[in-house]
Amino acid sequence: MKSHGKKQIFIFLQAFFRENPKHTSGQEVSYTLDGLQAKLFSSLSKLDAWGLELIVVLDEAQYLQLSMKQAKADFSEDLANSPNSASAFTEALSLFKLLGNEGIRFSLLDFSSLMKNLSLSKQVYIERAYHSEKSFVIASKSCYDRAGQLSSALGIQTISLSSVAQKEQDWQSKKSRNFASWPLLTGFILRNLRTAFVERKTKETEISLRLALDAHGESSIDTGLNFFNHMLENLAKHAKINLYLKVKGDLKVDEHHSIEDVGIVMGIALKQALGDKRGLARYGFVLPMDESSAKCLLDFSGRFSFVWEATLNREYVGDFPTEMLRHFYESFASSAMVNLHMKLRGENEHHLIESSFKALGKCMRQAILQLDDQLPSTKGLL
Repeated sequence: MKSHGKKQIFIFLQAFFRENPKHTSGQEVSYTLDGLQAKLFSSLSKLDAWGLELIVVLDEAQYLQLSMKQAKADFSEDLANSPNSASAFTEALSLFKLLGNEGIRFSLLDFSSLMKNLSLSKQVYIERAYHSEKSFVIASKSCYDRAGQLSSALGIQTISLSSVAQKEQDWQSKKSRNFASWPLLTGFILRNLRTAFVERKTKETEISLRLALDAHGESSIDTGLNFFNHMLENLAKHAKINLYLKVKGDLKVDEHHSIEDVGIVMGIALKQALGDKRGLARYGFVLPMDESSAKCLLDFSGRFSFVWEATLNREYVGDFPTEMLRHFYESFASSAMVNLHMKLRGENEHHLIESSFKALGKCMRQAILQLDDQLPSTKGLL
């Protein structure tokens, strides 16, 4: 059975650097951070934002030294006292300080310990820890051998950074893909994930949305409606999806177009990110919130059906028109081509609306999980 756990990127430390070719025999090889730093960190930020776990693979000596520095979160003193500013270790310290400054999350891993653990409990690790089709090893020429060992042991693909393809890249079980730059490499990885980017522009609204299904539950949302922002943040949090949404709508006319069109664009993005729907859990959730309850039934069937049972008496909650709640969910279900049933009960209408977004989030989290590599339908199509 294929693994459907975390999406992990194992990056060998050397992949961040380029060896200085201007050295003579007997001299220590010098290292510099790879290429244009802005492009490197932009690429790493994208991988982090889309929910990938970044793991820097070190040898044992590097791991012991750098993990201690990372724990202290203080690289500056070591940089100042380093006798060789061109050494690989000093450049690594500089790298980790810059990653921290950019807010890029990463962890350190000892190559020797990892290979030892894999030899002892490979099957357990493979089944529980990572997604074999959407995890990668990133390497450079100087660490081909160890990268080949790791990719072969884990059964995942290796990506190499090199301006010229090398014969050594045809490792034991899989061929390595070769890219000349971090932006090209990052683009390849993101195309293999359950992500979507949708832009939609009409006379009433202009919407830009990024969505990652296998992520952390982070969001950055600006619809122009504060209450709606808060509800969509709740949805992202409980669905554990990353949602980045920017809306410019004709709010001077009415809220209708902005709310409706967000539902449409979210549905399009979800449908796009789900791909062929293999391995989906597919179905339902019920959520209580104080005196209120929300029953949400969801099926990624590829067919549109919408059932709504709710009574809302207030005209507005905050700056959100309550009549648009049903219309938002119906627009979302229609463009996503799903079955969505909503039943809300309670007295406090803020709680009613919020419980509905949380219930949809929980329902989505349950339904988008990938359990295996089988299509969850006897028809062979969803």
